[in-house]
Amino acid sequence: MARKKKQFAGQAAKELNKQINASIKKGNKKRALLLIAAGLVLALYSGRSINPYLSDLGKVTEGGLLSGEDTSGTEAAAEAEEAKLESVVDGDTLWVRVNGARKKVRLLQINAPESVHSDESKNTSYGREASAHLKEMLADVDTVWMTRDYSDEDQYGRLLRMIWLKKPSDPFSEAELRENCVNARMLLDGYAQVVVFDDKSYTDLFDSFVSEAKKHKNGLWAEDGWKRYVREHE
Repeated sequence: MARKKKQFAGQAAKELNKQINASIKKGNKKRALLLIAAGLVLALYSGRSINPYLSDLGKVTEGGLLSGEDTSGTEAAAEAEEAKLESVVDGDTLWVRVNGARKKVRLLQINAPESVHSDESKNTSYGREASAHLKEMLADVDTVWMTRDYSDEDQYGRLLRMIWLKKPSDPFSEAELRENCVNARMLLDGYAQVVVFDDKSYTDLFDSFVSEAKKHKNGLWAEDGWKRYVREHE
């Protein structure tokens, strides 16, 4: 029952995110506010974070409604931070060095199958392929650029970042994402899925990247069992 509740909440939140983003882009504040209210109710029901909906509220209302509440997360994405790449952990995790400090980075809004989980039963050949693909992509890379969305870290203390091969002039440009964003490349190449927690600025575009990879049978989408694996782990 708990798993079904989690799956329902995740699917409902994903759809709400799309509708909220579309309403904000179209300037339909009334509809956006109604959807945000629904999102808050869903978050309280499912135990999910309300932060993304507070962020959306800040976009709809001038200056935000909560004094002192940080609703500028997406604005921080424009500030790219340089980092030295140290190593690839798996298909969605890296070690980097920023200002002399060693930091673990979780690639924002994507999820690759497991390959180095402490529970060996969760590791798969798909995860090893995803990890190998990311290592190959970054084999000759020494320096990367990082941008963020709303959240700075996850519950494990890992930085949540978009990783770029070149400093982006516009981190929301589809052309730049396709060419230089590691997160986007992992989706387009067919080695990761979209995941939405508190951050969702790229959700719609990233969903389209997955659809594109699926259509062209890129990466893992060319393997017979991958679709079944994705359904079972949604």
